[in-house]
Amino acid sequence: MDLHLAVIDLQDKVSALQTDTVSGVPGISIEQRFTGLHDRVDIVGKNVLDRIDKRTKELDEKIATRADQLEQRIDARADLLFEKVFLLRKDTEDGFDRVNRDIASVELRIGKVNERIDGLESTVDQRFEKVDKDIAELKTEVGELKTGVGELKTGFGELKSMLISLGAKAPES
Repeated sequence: MDLHLAVIDLQDKVSALQTDTVSGVPGISIEQRFTGLHDRVDIVGKNVLDRIDKRTKELDEKIATRADQLEQRIDARADLLFEKVFLLRKDTEDGFDRVNRDIASVELRIGKVNERIDGLESTVDQRFEKVDKDIAELKTEVGELKTGVGELKTGFGELKSMLISLGAKAPES
């Protein structure tokens, strides 16, 4: 029993020493010190997590707000671009309509020019036919003149022969 009392006494002394020297805070056991430290770490951790959650929530709200603003700007810009594209398409269609009208007008003018050319060709053809007829008549008349000239030459030749037979002499020049 003395031994038992000695062990209890030693345990009390170790406990007292641990309380005074190991925990760093006199009058508190290591167990209480660790429990207190864990409680404080838990509180600090909870505070950090709460601040992270709060900051995350604020950032989420800011991101959502910016996303909404961006979406509205994109929608407005897209609407403006779609309107510009629509107007450009309409202007293009109007331009094509104008070009088609101009082409139709040009085709009409070309048709009139072709009619005039056909009329001129007909007139030129008639004139060439007249010229060909006149040339044929001229050829006929020239042929008749040649025949007449040939007859005159023959007549002059006969006349010359007669004059020579009568004794006529050619004048001297």
